[in-house]
Amino acid sequence: MYCKSAKAKIRKAAKCPEADVWFLAGGTQTNMVAIDAFLEKYEGVVAAKTAHVSLHESGAIEYSGHKVLELPSHDGKIDAKELLALVEAYYADENYEHMVTPGMVYITQPTELGTLYSAKELKEIHKVCEKYNMPLYIDGARLAEALAADPKTGLDKIAENCEAFYITGA
Repeated sequence: MYCKSAKAKIRKAAKCPEADVWFLAGGTQTNMVAIDAFLEKYEGVVAAKTAHVSLHESGAIEYSGHKVLELPSHDGKIDAKELLALVEAYYADENYEHMVTPGMVYITQPTELGTLYSAKELKEIHKVCEKYNMPLYIDGARLAEALAADPKTGLDKIAENCEAFYITGA
């Protein structure tokens, strides 16, 4: 009963009535499940150098066979132009089929440094992801704080600019 009610509330807030909503225990496990589900075995996840999956969970992510491809961190955030440059450089390399493919993008909202992606930044990153058919996944360990800090970037804006996100229950 509680889970059914929570699922309905999340779908309503995200304005995604058909969304799949799952309950998992723990952030590391959730990140592992999401990343492994989205990626083929030869693909890696793009993340900021300061991102949780790059520093604290990299062993868990890489244990599942997926390399973490790091981008520079700008106050904890990645930049859409640098993401585009990384993907374009990958496909421009004649040997790209022998390299780890950037298969998805991981960000945290807010970042590990407490900074927030604006709705505009999320949209720009998502645009690059859509161009290269890479899902954007948002680690929501602190998503409630982000939603409270910036009412203009509500759960509906998060949902419209990514393929998956999670909200911590703690």
